[in-house]
Amino acid sequence: HGSLQQYVASKKVNIETCLQLSQEIGCGLQALHASGVIHGDVKFENVLIFDLGDGRVRAKLSDFGSSVINDRENRMITLTAGTPPWSSPE
Repeated sequence: HGSLQQYVASKKVNIETCLQLSQEIGCGLQALHASGVIHGDVKFENVLIFDLGDGRVRAKLSDFGSSVINDRENRMITLTAGTPPWSSPE
């Protein structure tokens, strides 16, 4: 399906699918944060949608070029700045 932006522009998405995709995105961000990674540029274009072939879709985070990583001494390592309107507050 491409990006989340393309997916929502191409069809009417029901509330169940919206909730499911939101949960998947949130779980992905939670896993990243638990690993010391802050994505830094979460936006519709950076969420990819995959068709599971049974009418369901799956969301996956992409574009980690703006990520920030905590190293072992808990220092932040910034890779790039992100997209200003969508940049995370961290």
